[in-house]
Amino acid sequence: MAVAHVRGGGEYGEDWHSGGRKGTKKIPSPISRVRAYLIDHKYTSPQHLSGEGTSAGGITVGGAITERRPVGAALDNVGMSDDLRAELQVNGPANIPEFGTVKNAERFQKSFSHQRLPPY
Repeated sequence: MAVAHVRGGGEYGEDWHSGGRKGTKKIPSPISRVRAYLIDHKYTSPQHLSGEGTSAGGITVGGAITERRPVGAALDNVGMSDDLRAELQVNGPANIPEFGTVKNAERFQKSFSHQRLPPY
């Protein structure tokens, strides 16, 4: 098992957490690089690779699925897969400190640049 801890949670301190917030998020590219490393170094093959994301990890897993295929399996646990519209959802305002607001033009462009899902 390999863990691509790309979000920047608080497990490694506040600097780590802050480095994964708002405009500093790098989604889903890091997980795609982990995927390539595991395949290139023969740890797995595309058909045996799986990914799992929970909450904001849904952005990462969903992006990785649509960015690079094939993938063996993916599990999106209660995933937030669209951070462009997230703040408009019921639980969305609570995520503004983490993701920023799309009402800010720079933040909107950053979110739009890693948007992998087709519009509704």
